[in-house]
Formats: sequence, structure tokens, C-alpha cells
Amino acid sequence: MNRRPHGRGSVTEDPGPERVMTAGIAEPGRRAAGSAGKDHTMARVVTVTRDECISCGLCVSLAPEVFRFDDGKSAAYNPAGAPEARIQECIDSCPVSAIHWEDR
Repeated sequence: MNRRPHGRGSVTEDPGPERVMTAGIAEPGRRAAGSAGKDHTMARVVTVTRDECISCGLCVSLAPEVFRFDDGKSAAYNPAGAPEARIQECIDSCPVSAIHWEDR
């Protein structure tokens, strides 16, 4: 892993070339900047089972900083883009239970 500066003088480990697959979309790194520039680092990642998604748009409406439509189906393009509580609300609200947590 490479080291990179983070914040005021602190250093964090850079995940390097490792990629996280989320709902069929490869996102570089393990962490993603969230709303208002915050980084919501989580021990688990949200994923969408695209075959089960009915494109109702509820998750996209509740957490647009995490979910968006990709080829007509929901995708978690920024799985760390919101607090876990908001993502859990999306999971609980999905009418077909297509959104779930996956351990890292």
C-alpha cells in the first residue's frame, strides 16, 4: 500500500490499485467522499442486486449521493457517500429487498 497525506499532517494508507465492485460498477479505492466532503468509512459496503431491482427510484431519491440509475437499474456508485443510518433506510425501504450490506 502507498501512503498519502490525509487532513492536517496525518498520513493514512492508500488502498492502491485495489478496486471495489459495487452493483457491477468498479469504484477505485475502498473509501469514497460523501456529502459535504465527508468520508463515511464503513466496515461493510452497500450493494444492489440488479436482477432484483425494479427501478422504483426510492433509493436514488433517499440517498442520491450513494445511488444512481445505471442502464435503468439502481447502482451504489458511492457506497460510502452517506451515513450508515441513511443507507439502512434505503435498504429497509426497498420494496423488493434488492439492496443489502456486504462485509468488506
